Amino acid sequence: MNLVEQITLQHLAVVAWISTLIMIGVKLLEIDMKNSLLEEGYQVWLLWGFSIILGIVMHLVPNIPLLSFLSR
Repeated sequence: MNLVEQITLQHLAVVAWISTLIMIGVKLLEIDMKNSLLEEGYQVWLLWGFSIILGIVMHLVPNIPLLSFLSR
């Protein structure tokens, strides 16, 4: 596998991870909006917490076993 294919696969994997996390976050908010389990202030904290988790996952992406085989 040449370098271009390797980089493309890594980017696709990262984009897949990020979009999956974003979709999960949006679904959580949708469910919450319907049932209004959380008050408005807590919804903001949910978004903040979710973005922090997203940042941590993005930082750890090279160490995730699923993606590490792509970086070889």
